[in-house]
Amino acid sequence: MSDPKEKKQTVDKEKIKQTSKEVVAYYLKEPYVPFGLFILLSIALNAIIPLGGLFPGFVQLYVGLAFLVLAMAIMKWAFKHMRLNGETWSPLHIESRVLIVFGPYHYTRNPMFLSMTIIYIALFLFLNNLWGLILLFPMIMVLSKYVIAPREELFREMYGEVYEDYHNKTGRWL
Repeated sequence: MSDPKEKKQTVDKEKIKQTSKEVVAYYLKEPYVPFGLFILLSIALNAIIPLGGLFPGFVQLYVGLAFLVLAMAIMKWAFKHMRLNGETWSPLHIESRVLIVFGPYHYTRNPMFLSMTIIYIALFLFLNNLWGLILLFPMIMVLSKYVIAPREELFREMYGEVYEDYHNKTGRWL
């Protein structure tokens, strides 16, 4: 007779695979994770395969600064409308009490993500790292699929037809 203590544990590879996918999906929903991963990937790629820059030094500084100022202006405008509506500024907090459709939200459903993306562009202009700009569109696709789309589904559930109307009138990015 075999002792239950001696029974060997079998590893359910499918369960581990599913759990791994759930962990990855969870962290990708956190907005800072995709930004951080793409920033690190761009810096690593530039260290391994340097492509050079897009502009001469002084031009990259001024263009990067212009992007940074634009991002900060959009972010401040969005913060103002969030505060006026009693909402939190944190992109980690997704359970809104009200649907904001004025100010920058009239032009984009995601002014905070737009601002963060513009800051990402400014960073790689400052660093004169072409990899960051090459990876911009894959990063936007990851953000759209894993961060923004789940939030939009939540807002559809919360606000119903009102959100659907807003969704149809206002672009995700612009």
